[in-house]
Amino acid sequence: MDQIPVISSPAHVGHAPAMEIIAGVAIPSIDMVERVDVIERALVRESGYRFERGREHGEEPILAVHSAAMVEFLRTAWERHGHLCPEGTDAIVADTFVHARLRAGLEPLEDCRQGPPTIGEFTFDTIAAVGPDTFAAARAAVDVALTGVDEVLAGAPLALALCRPPGHHATRDLFGGGTYLNNAAIAAEALRRAGLERVAILDTDYHSGNGTQSIFYDRGDVLFASIHASPARAYPFHVGWEEERGVGEGAGATLNVHLPPDTGGADYLGLLAPVLARIADFEPQVLVVSLGFDTYVDDPFDGGLTIGDYGEIGRAIGELRLPTLAVLEGGYNLEGLGAGLAAWMEGAGSARATPVAESS
Repeated sequence: MDQIPVISSPAHVGHAPAMEIIAGVAIPSIDMVERVDVIERALVRESGYRFERGREHGEEPILAVHSAAMVEFLRTAWERHGHLCPEGTDAIVADTFVHARLRAGLEPLEDCRQGPPTIGEFTFDTIAAVGPDTFAAARAAVDVALTGVDEVLAGAPLALALCRPPGHHATRDLFGGGTYLNNAAIAAEALRRAGLERVAILDTDYHSGNGTQSIFYDRGDVLFASIHASPARAYPFHVGWEEERGVGEGAGATLNVHLPPDTGGADYLGLLAPVLARIADFEPQVLVVSLGFDTYVDDPFDGGLTIGDYGEIGRAIGELRLPTLAVLEGGYNLEGLGAGLAAWMEGAGSARATPVAESS
């Protein structure tokens, strides 16, 4: 088998917020710069990988998914609002949000605005802090994902995009959950615009990929399937219910499956099997995996998976024999992240997929 491309960008280190705010409490940011480093060190010890940097793809693929207003806000947020940071901090965090009911019965906000947009207009939580180089890092993460798209379209059966910051919580108009631009959604849309008729996204992060779901919720050409903790007990709380199945042309093209607390490998594979069957029935030409490792038993959440489990999960996904782009999402225990991803890649790469270039 040819070497598996592993794509990253050094620009991710520019996004290094010292803290995030959860339930009103400032805690050290769990999205540590070291996450990419530990993965690359784990993979470099193995054979069969080719490491490369993300290539510039411009903003057109981003604007195919996100609103121009949100992208422009992220681009200029630090320049416009960085001076509002409390002394000794390095990032802007929202404290007031434009809720739909806040302005119920009033004129649209843009009709009476007296100043530039605020962070509370484009984010939905206090987790996604914006620092001086956050936008550059998010742009670079998109280029990493799109370079992975290039590799898959050129015939790679499997490619890994080490995107940081991650992306699956970002909607068309809002960022949040430590994510800013939706790398997996942008990759899936780029695959469609390259001429593929059907693309599937499988989200294995502990948390619902609410942003990805919302972007494709009314479309039938992109299947979104996610296995995550129930929003009854886990972030983002308001999205990711099993009853959410898509609307209009997208009816039936969204599948949410909930993980009970402490789900171990055997039970996880049992939940995954019908999800993989649904993906196979959809007959996608490429699979994009929003690949999260915060389901690890020693991660900060209540996952129950071991390193060996990730190998079996990767193998089960690989048995679909679909060209696959894996896009990094969460995973915050550094030891588990490196070893778990290496195990997943070994499992996913064990079955030979038919490359896009050969099947088209």
